[in-house]
Amino acid sequence: MTEQEQLEFSETKELVEIMDQLPSTISDLEQALKGVLEAPPDQSVVKELGVGAEYLPYLVIVQNGSPLTEEPQSIPVTHLALRRSRNVADDLGPSMDVYICTWRTKAMYSDPSKKDVRSIYDRNDPMFKEWCANAEDKITGFWWGFEFLMYHGDIGEFFTFFCNNPTLRRAANECLIPNTQRVVTISTTPLKDGSYKWQGIKAAHCSTPFAKPPSLSEIKKQTERFTRKDKEIEDLEDVGEDESRER
Repeated sequence: MTEQEQLEFSETKELVEIMDQLPSTISDLEQALKGVLEAPPDQSVVKELGVGAEYLPYLVIVQNGSPLTEEPQSIPVTHLALRRSRNVADDLGPSMDVYICTWRTKAMYSDPSKKDVRSIYDRNDPMFKEWCANAEDKITGFWWGFEFLMYHGDIGEFFTFFCNNPTLRRAANECLIPNTQRVVTISTTPLKDGSYKWQGIKAAHCSTPFAKPPSLSEIKKQTERFTRKDKEIEDLEDVGEDESRER
């Protein structure tokens, strides 16, 4: 066994021992993960910005009019869906238990006609600020917000969630960022403005043990991979129309 394999075995064994301890499995898990992960970004970033390789699947909220409600997907409105590519998504239901690993700021530009999809994560980059301004002016193809790396405790998978509209940026500020490096239940919640109805999200503390607990080494690896990028050019085939980019 190599030194790296011995390290990963030791970390996995440590996690199994922690998960076997009672009575507070989730609490022990959170404490163990804080011991191996870097601290998440300072929440003052949210106040500063306002409530403005390998690809992981990404989470979307299925809204009215979403193509995901049609065959062959047929995912109900109000459900959460894990998009794996433009035409493939898994129905996660109206709620799920997740561990929020970390988060980052993100500005995104997309022009499908030119097969051009780019993301910037450094909020001090002049282009990041320009794209944020374009998104606020509702210029087609520009979005900005807070992107999260999460782990789904029932399916045992990592994914991302881009909170890129006013509703989701507020939710990120109020209930996701404060729960970074914690286990929470995320669920959709109905919203209404006059005759217009759509779905937002809410999060609450979760005490249910994961069916598929994560490995400490894998969470650390995915977190480092997620936070080390300044810019990224994405594969257009892996990017679907994001159901969350509305209000």
